[in-house]
Amino acid sequence: MKGLSAENVLAIADEVCAEHGVVVRDFAALAAAAAVSTANFHGVRVFGSAEAMAGKVSEMIRALKPLSGRNETFAAVAQRVLLEINK
Repeated sequence: MKGLSAENVLAIADEVCAEHGVVVRDFAALAAAAAVSTANFHGVRVFGSAEAMAGKVSEMIRALKPLSGRNETFAAVAQRVLLEINK
């Protein structure tokens, strides 16, 4: 199962920001969203499926609100990217 690096999440955020005229307001929240996508304990992944992982990343983005606006859009795009790279 593939997750996203903090840089990958920032790249997605940058695209959403450019498209919708918003800005990143919390870079730590972007890093947190990335960490959720690769979470594991002693090498064992926290999520049993890409769908569960992508859904939790989306949920975290909506909760943390790292952008000045359009966080729902950002969450949906990140979820779609994760599902696509895990096909």
